[in-house]
Amino acid sequence: MRMSRRLIAGWILIGATACQLLPDSAPTPFPVEATTAAPPSSQVPTQPGEAGAIAPDSAGGLFQIGVLEGDLTGELAWAPDGLSLALTTIHGVGIFEVATLVKQQRFDSGVTPLSIAFSSDGDRLVTGGRDLPQSEQDTVTIWDLAGGSRLHTMTGHTDWINSVAFAPNGLLAASGSDDTTVRLWRVDLGAESSALLGHTQPVTSVGFSPDGEVLASGSLDGTARLWRVSDGVQILELTNESVGVRSLAFSSDGVTLAVASADGIVRLWAAGTGTLLHSLVGHVGLVGRIAFSADGRLLASAGSDQTIRVWNVEDGAQLASLEGHAGPVISVAFSPDGSRLASGSLDGTVRLWGLTPVQAAAATLTPEFPGLARTGETIARFAPGSQVVLSEIHMLTDAMGWALTGAEPHVLRTQDGGTTWIDVTPPERSTAPGEARRSASGYFLDPYLAWVVYSPEQFVGGPETLDGLSGWWTTDGSNWLAFTIRAPMDINEGGPIVQFADEDHGWILVAFAVGAGQRGYTLLRTTDGGLTWDAVQTPPDTLSACDKTSIAFVDPAVGWMTNECPFELAGGVFVDQTTNGGSTWQQLELTPPAGQGPFAETYLLCRTHSPNLRSATMGALIVECRRQSGGLVSFLYSTDDAGQTWRISAYPGGALQLLNDTAGWALSRQIHKTENGGQTWRLIKTVSWDGQFSFVNEELGWAVARSAQAIALVRTTNGARTWSVLEPVIGE
Repeated sequence: MRMSRRLIAGWILIGATACQLLPDSAPTPFPVEATTAAPPSSQVPTQPGEAGAIAPDSAGGLFQIGVLEGDLTGELAWAPDGLSLALTTIHGVGIFEVATLVKQQRFDSGVTPLSIAFSSDGDRLVTGGRDLPQSEQDTVTIWDLAGGSRLHTMTGHTDWINSVAFAPNGLLAASGSDDTTVRLWRVDLGAESSALLGHTQPVTSVGFSPDGEVLASGSLDGTARLWRVSDGVQILELTNESVGVRSLAFSSDGVTLAVASADGIVRLWAAGTGTLLHSLVGHVGLVGRIAFSADGRLLASAGSDQTIRVWNVEDGAQLASLEGHAGPVISVAFSPDGSRLASGSLDGTVRLWGLTPVQAAAATLTPEFPGLARTGETIARFAPGSQVVLSEIHMLTDAMGWALTGAEPHVLRTQDGGTTWIDVTPPERSTAPGEARRSASGYFLDPYLAWVVYSPEQFVGGPETLDGLSGWWTTDGSNWLAFTIRAPMDINEGGPIVQFADEDHGWILVAFAVGAGQRGYTLLRTTDGGLTWDAVQTPPDTLSACDKTSIAFVDPAVGWMTNECPFELAGGVFVDQTTNGGSTWQQLELTPPAGQGPFAETYLLCRTHSPNLRSATMGALIVECRRQSGGLVSFLYSTDDAGQTWRISAYPGGALQLLNDTAGWALSRQIHKTENGGQTWRLIKTVSWDGQFSFVNEELGWAVARSAQAIALVRTTNGARTWSVLEPVIGE
């Protein structure tokens, strides 16, 4: 299957089908609970100059005048006449009349566009996004809005399309993709005009200059590049070292180029010379889309901190900070006449803001997709400078990684090896007085792509629901989309186990006690990155005396599930293996080491744990047994033929972490290392604490260390021989 890097700038990962634009037979709104029409355009200023009423650090005249809620995912674009808004939804694009909040047209499909843009005459719409996972190419589509038909479907990109733009003359469209290319398209022919090569990381944003002669592109490689459209020659490169570009925009006169970077700073550059004019600092976290007002005097920026910031372009001063969204804001756009500002968020809403005081009006529309936003107070993020205590750490490189905290769990990211952290906690509902404490479990595929599931530490459910669980996933390390889990369970005695094989295929294992010595589990699976989950294993089929201890998948099909089973019921020691993504499982019996009798005659109880799959046929796990005379003994079981045969060797105990086919760690208070695939182990260090470890190579590792009530974050740079204490703090 084609593997995509990830979705940039806060977009969701969604499985796709072919997209078709279908106008409603008669324009109809979403179901409405309470509707008040938005004020007519005469009630808001039509001259951008009237925006001078904005006061520093407050809404200062930017008042909310409308709210749309539904299956919205945040990207938006104004029609050139200012009468309509195009909004991305889970199923495609909806075009809404602003005055009435009525949906005029819709794209009905399973494809979610990641970017949309109107032509300057308002007759056409260009969309780009993610096609079917098995598709070899992702498509740019041109739509005829008057006829509601697809004009062209253009192929060339080999990975997700993050940004599209129309040239002012309507003859060309541009697109930027995870495949690192920028492409120009002939709109009249529906064919590629040229490919602009130079970026080395995913391209996140493209935009034409007002005269259409220059195209700007921004990338995670830390550069914004300006290209001459006539011949595709690069004419300028703006570099911000290693900080990736999230989005960019030209001012209306083409003089200024605004660039939003992954460090949360928006920089204003002189487009002609590459001179840095201003750095706009204010957002806490990532910045999504940015937009200039029609006269170029104002710039709006969308932030993962749930705010919209409005800036004075002339001097770089912040004029307003707009609050109201309950989730990361990823898109902003000024209306063509400068009278309104629209903002789109992953909370599932689009909000309209007027530039002078007006009577607020709101329409509350029934969401077509549940779980996009949580109700109630959300977990408050830590203030900059706060010292934090970590409960789990998951490092992915020498500098970048993730962590969870304990009480009222927060999700943190580091970019400097664990000294400073960014609080990127999703807008999860905070624990109300009298409610059970909540814990969080997560899986972190790369420095930007992660899934987190919240659950009560003790949860008594019913036979038909897992409503005690809620989940979130992010594709850019900051912006989150919620998902809701519904499946059978009973009493949850531990947090769920989250596991992903790639960015599309994941599983959640919830093990629980039923009573009378019986245990059970529910296994949920997603094939679209977390948007939807299916229960592939549920009670009563999963009821037994066995406790499931862990799962591991190496690809969408092959996985292991380890367990602990009483000998009187199981008769031996097993690991469960699936070759169809968890739909069915086969027990693989593990025979005792040479020279030993049956497990049941030698030990009181055995369990398998720490499954490490290296490929569909190669893997290792630990068998840990309790001696009848007391104490534990452990063995490493390794296979190269999918469990048909096993190599068995002595194991020093603790959790197993294999770095590659030869090197690995046995992690407990006695830290051992192997350099021959587990055949022999060498004691490296004895420590006085229990640790949750995370090694990225043979020298560099971290651990959350616990001794009695004390918890500390420690790090080694010399292969576990010595450990130093870090004092993690939230960065400014």
